[in-house]
Amino acid sequence: MQKEITTFTVSLMQAGTSGLEQSDRAYAYIRAADELETITDYAVSISNYLKRLEKNELDFSEDAWNDLSHFHAKVFAFFTLVGKTLQGEEIGSAGVKEEAGQLNELADAIRDAHLARMKAGSCGALSALIFSDMAIALRRIKNHTFNLFEALSVETR
Repeated sequence: MQKEITTFTVSLMQAGTSGLEQSDRAYAYIRAADELETITDYAVSISNYLKRLEKNELDFSEDAWNDLSHFHAKVFAFFTLVGKTLQGEEIGSAGVKEEAGQLNELADAIRDAHLARMKAGSCGALSALIFSDMAIALRRIKNHTFNLFEALSVETR
């Protein structure tokens, strides 16, 4: 889909669409397609991490699952918030930036709790690595969701 959006947008630009505003809009669409593609790549990665857990008959502690579940819910809510804000239904640019900052703080807290669990020996090496990979993927989904907001907020100005 990213390729199709990019190809179509570039063809429109090359067909003589004039004006800086239209060029900026086209670039925003290409950037948005790229950000959405990256978000889906990370979502697939999370699915693969879960499969790796199952394949290796591994599990996380209840606290670890709670941390990941909570962070996942917050990242999903952020994605939804960005969509609604771009449609003019929600909190605006300052609110999106504030929420992104709070998610960074939550990600740091989850990382710190994970490190504490590792020090306490409550998880094995492979489980610890998978948890870390999943938390990083969620953080990157948040980052690319914010990038998506930046790209398309040009469109809503």
